[in-house]
Amino acid sequence: MYKLLKFAHSLTFKFYMIETLCPEFILNKYQPQLSNKLLLAHSGGVDSSVLCAILKDLNCNFSIAHCNFKLRGAESDIQAYHIKAWCASHGISCYYQDFATKAHMKYSGKNVQLATRELRYKWFKILMEIHGFQYLLTAHHLNDQLETFLINSFRGTGITGLKGMPNNHDILRPLLSFSKSQIIKYAQKNQIEWLEDSSNNDLSYKRNFIRHQVVKTILDNEPKTIYNFKKTINYLAQTYDFVTQTTDDIRKTVSRKEDSLEYFNISIMRKLKHQEFLFFCWFNPLGFDVKEVLKLVATTSGKNLFSKSHRLTRTRKYLILSEKGILRVDEEKIKLDIESIAKIHQPFEMQWESINQLPTKPFPVNKAYLDLEKIGHDLYLGKNKPGQYFYPTSMKGKKSLSKYFRDLKLNEFQKVNQWILYRGNQVIWVVGKRVDRRFAATDSTNNILMLELLK
Repeated sequence: MYKLLKFAHSLTFKFYMIETLCPEFILNKYQPQLSNKLLLAHSGGVDSSVLCAILKDLNCNFSIAHCNFKLRGAESDIQAYHIKAWCASHGISCYYQDFATKAHMKYSGKNVQLATRELRYKWFKILMEIHGFQYLLTAHHLNDQLETFLINSFRGTGITGLKGMPNNHDILRPLLSFSKSQIIKYAQKNQIEWLEDSSNNDLSYKRNFIRHQVVKTILDNEPKTIYNFKKTINYLAQTYDFVTQTTDDIRKTVSRKEDSLEYFNISIMRKLKHQEFLFFCWFNPLGFDVKEVLKLVATTSGKNLFSKSHRLTRTRKYLILSEKGILRVDEEKIKLDIESIAKIHQPFEMQWESINQLPTKPFPVNKAYLDLEKIGHDLYLGKNKPGQYFYPTSMKGKKSLSKYFRDLKLNEFQKVNQWILYRGNQVIWVVGKRVDRRFAATDSTNNILMLELLK
């Protein structure tokens, strides 16, 4: 009985783990997507050649895109010619592009693998937008998944990098379930021609080293490892979905969003269990080092942390997350030419006009009524300066802008983004909030300039 159960288990394992590579399987699994207009990224190698042949057998509406990175001399040109000839003989549209890869590497500072990836995916995106392709198809397979898993595990990317390459909303990878050996056997059985890329044997590339020195050694000794790994990657994908949902739920108890800012409550963050893991999930995808985020939470207010795209600002109660574009930290001066024009659109929309009489009070905060004879015409918009003060209307004496901002309970982002209308070094209007009474129009003012903040 035990032997019978063991035999049944082995059959179940083989049935579950080793799927048959054939057009019917691809069609059954991806039928809704394959009924769309498709673009296949074709390198000329065995993987994309097999996928191309399967799409042709399924009568899919697809075209081919081939990149020539001009890195292998005549070999690159021969491969391009082979793909073009196949497309011409089978009536398949082929998009072809030469790239100045070395020049791009020099300009961008990226290595050859990152540079070629950036170039090809930008071009694929353009093709999809211009020609209306719904999906980009690539020929990544199970061995690619294992290589990526190992590379990312060495980089310390966490579960995000270990779950492998997924299909997403516009990129489809139909061969992810199949090993390299299955793909080669399919090509040989169906007499599919392909050309090998000699650079795939260059061990100076990290992926090639992993492929030939690590993965090959493992599979030569334990061939079933690739199918065990397939089971692992499926579990990891489910784990990733579960972890993402859980960490998102915790995030909702810690933070709130207002407009384009997200406020993380410091006191709650400090009480969280597994802080390092949670902060990694929340902030690492935005380019932040989790150790620096931990330091920021532990420090006092007034500190900032920057990534390429975002900024974290530590205030007394909150850690505030914003996109870099939202926060203007420059000392930009924008001259206001009130004589020649009557409206501006940047950095916000504002219009102005001369009027003869003040309206009935109270004045709306989005409007400023100024004495044109006192302010003159040399006006500009700028940001707060250290030690700057003004004489607010409806208040006695003078007040520093920093104290005024504190009284309004502005957060760090609001302070930095607050525009000021200046004449020389004198504040005329804290835009949208308060006019300096030295320059405010009165009932006896003859020439009144009304400024109106529109947005």
